[in-house]
Amino acid sequence: MNRSLLFRIMLSVLACSPGFGQPKQAQSDIQVVQPLAFGGLLVSPFGGSVTLTEDGALIPDGGGVVPGSQSPYTEARIRLTGPPGLSFTLKVDPSSPLLGGTSGTAIRLAEFRCSLAGFRGTFDGSGQAEVKLGGRLDVPSGTAPGLYRASQVNLQLQVPGQAAVTMPFMISALLRAPLYLNATGDLDFGSLIPGTQTGVFEVLPAGGHQTRQAMGPNLFRGRPAPATFQLQGPVGTSYSIQLPHKILLQGVGQPLRVEGITCSVATNGVLPAGGLSFGVGAGLVVPPDQLPGIYRGTFVVTVNYQ
Repeated sequence: MNRSLLFRIMLSVLACSPGFGQPKQAQSDIQVVQPLAFGGLLVSPFGGSVTLTEDGALIPDGGGVVPGSQSPYTEARIRLTGPPGLSFTLKVDPSSPLLGGTSGTAIRLAEFRCSLAGFRGTFDGSGQAEVKLGGRLDVPSGTAPGLYRASQVNLQLQVPGQAAVTMPFMISALLRAPLYLNATGDLDFGSLIPGTQTGVFEVLPAGGHQTRQAMGPNLFRGRPAPATFQLQGPVGTSYSIQLPHKILLQGVGQPLRVEGITCSVATNGVLPAGGLSFGVGAGLVVPPDQLPGIYRGTFVVTVNYQ
């Protein structure tokens, strides 16, 4: 009789133990895999807006703010963990943060873009979810160039039945005043007479010309001249000049190859007051049987921020 009573009491206690036989619910968490970075943006004095989509595309709104040629930009990538199959809500606070610059000025991220409709989603079977964030950046007129950051921005993950999880993440943008490059003179080889063997007629980047081979082409008439350029922009800006490797001139005969393209200044430097003028020269390869006529071509010189 006593044994039976004791057995029933123990069974009752086990059955009433809280959580007995139920799996523990996974706790939610946030991991910032990649911050939101607008990269280097070239901004006119009149300002403007640009949108970085959640898929990583940078779309200017007009021509006031455009991406720099060597400036990486990345959408934010957020990894969330929580109970498998459970829904969640992601919130960004503040919803329209300011990015402060070293000069004391600020620009605003006017709105966020999210890969989740309404910032709501569901954890997959392994309790994972990946979210991508972008946004629209507004730059007022007269904003000073420099690095702008918003570090007091928080992601808040809300899962039913759990306390909200908060994680800060970084937003950044580097604003630069545009560099202006103008072509002020064409590369001109003059009128040439082919030699008895293939040779190179060279126009020097600082002016002057020469034939590299004794039996190569010679100047008949005209004034060979290098292409000339004028570079303008903020004083003290570090730049690099990118030249093409070769050019083809088209005319009545076979295309003529232009090679050995050189610059009259170092291709890396710092922009002085008043800007920078420089010349670009090259060598024209002329076969002995080249058909007479006019040959023309185009080439591109690019200046990048360093």
